[in-house]
Amino acid sequence: MRLSPVTRRRLAIFRQHRRGYISFWIFLAVFGASLFAEFIANDRPLLISFNGALYFPVLQDYSEEVALARIYAGFHYRFSADVGKEMGKKIGEQVIATLLRRQ
Repeated sequence: MRLSPVTRRRLAIFRQHRRGYISFWIFLAVFGASLFAEFIANDRPLLISFNGALYFPVLQDYSEEVALARIYAGFHYRFSADVGKEMGKKIGEQVIATLLRRQ
């Protein structure tokens, strides 16, 4: 990118103001980190290893996708899909609690 002489001069003056220049880079770093805040600080795990397979629940909501597919296909109504997801969540919690008790 070619910069005009006026722009180069303005950048040089900005770089001479060390506090402002460093603050600018800190601001950019914090802003960049804030773009990933919802990805990092959520209630889902980033990675799960189960039976040798790796799953990324933070990237995809599998239960919602399956429930919507069954609703759109005409197999279920919305309320039955919601009840099914709740049952699946409770069954999963029970399985995890049982497996953790054995170890």
